Amino acid sequence: MDERMRALPKAHLHLHFPRTIRPSTLAELAGRAGLSLEGFHEFTNLPEFLARPPISRCIGSAADLRRLCTELVEDEARDGVLYAEPMIVIHRFAPRFGGLDAVFRLMREAFDEAGAVHGVEVGIMMGF
Repeated sequence: MDERMRALPKAHLHLHFPRTIRPSTLAELAGRAGLSLEGFHEFTNLPEFLARPPISRCIGSAADLRRLCTELVEDEARDGVLYAEPMIVIHRFAPRFGGLDAVFRLMREAFDEAGAVHGVEVGIMMGF
């Protein structure tokens, strides 16, 4: 994105949370989890895209999930986004991180904290 576009205020809606992960972060988390990303980014249509293994399998801790929320907000701020609305699918994390309420609170807090630092308001769209 060129600097003129970055400077324009934006809203980023219907943002699929797992697909916002920085490639370097995804590679790090996948490596730590012992998962291969070979062929992961190769798809030509929506059914192939949807058939990718869930990225949630790479997220091993609540700290990882918090980091991803923070990085999303940092990246949105860098691109001039003033309002972001990621779609989160908390049931994928709930069994490992304390249930639906705990995961929602963790993500909401991480988005709010990063948003306050970077000047980005973050709403949430729930996906199931």
